[in-house]
Amino acid sequence: MKAREAEQFYRLAEVARLLRVPPYRLREMSACGQFPPAAVVIPGGGHMRCRWSASQLAEVAQAWANPLAAGNR
Repeated sequence: MKAREAEQFYRLAEVARLLRVPPYRLREMSACGQFPPAAVVIPGGGHMRCRWSASQLAEVAQAWANPLAAGNR
């Protein structure tokens, strides 16, 4: 039987560090629809309530790396 692995989630500060984009810019891009909304929102979590999944970040990194992607025009 193959074991299933849990999805890794990242806070905004970690996402900003991984993508090398300031957190305020990620918030602005999310409001404009250029960055995906958080996959998980933890109620009562304060400023660390939003979490993005590793698969979301992989899609963003792939889209940003491809200059011909539809979102980069």
